[in-house]
Amino acid sequence: MTQIISAVDLQAAIMADTDQKRVCVDVRTEVEHDAECIAGSINIPLDQLQSHLGKLRAFDDVYVYCASGNRSAMACDILQKNGFARLYDLADGLNGWKLSKLSTIGQGRKRIPLMQQVLIVVGTTVMGSIILGYTVHDLFLLIPLMMSIGLLYAGFSGNCLMTKVLIKMPWNRRKE
Repeated sequence: MTQIISAVDLQAAIMADTDQKRVCVDVRTEVEHDAECIAGSINIPLDQLQSHLGKLRAFDDVYVYCASGNRSAMACDILQKNGFARLYDLADGLNGWKLSKLSTIGQGRKRIPLMQQVLIVVGTTVMGSIILGYTVHDLFLLIPLMMSIGLLYAGFSGNCLMTKVLIKMPWNRRKE
């Protein structure tokens, strides 16, 4: 069964782990992890978790976090269904960690967070399409309709297609 753990309790658990029997897993994307993470955490994006189960079995306790707690809850469900018993989900994710005034580290260059990139792309596309729809041709008004369908799909499924496109852009790639 997954237990919700506070940021302060997670920090204490990380500090007390002298025998390396605990692991802190960040299930956000590589880009998000590179920009800011909890020191000592490993990055296994949620969509890659199934292929890393063997690696995690070496640990007694698995602590999971994401940005806000949504993806980590999904990750804990996957882990629980695969036989992991001692799971801990960080309450409110990295946002809760930072609200508790605990430090993070940044491993890479600062990037605009993916969700913010999605909002910028959708906002500018909708605004541009409406302007073009009224000034050039009515068919441009179909673009905001398609964007709203995409947002509804992302909201109901938890799978944002725009994020998958943006993560492949050159500014979001790791420099090796």
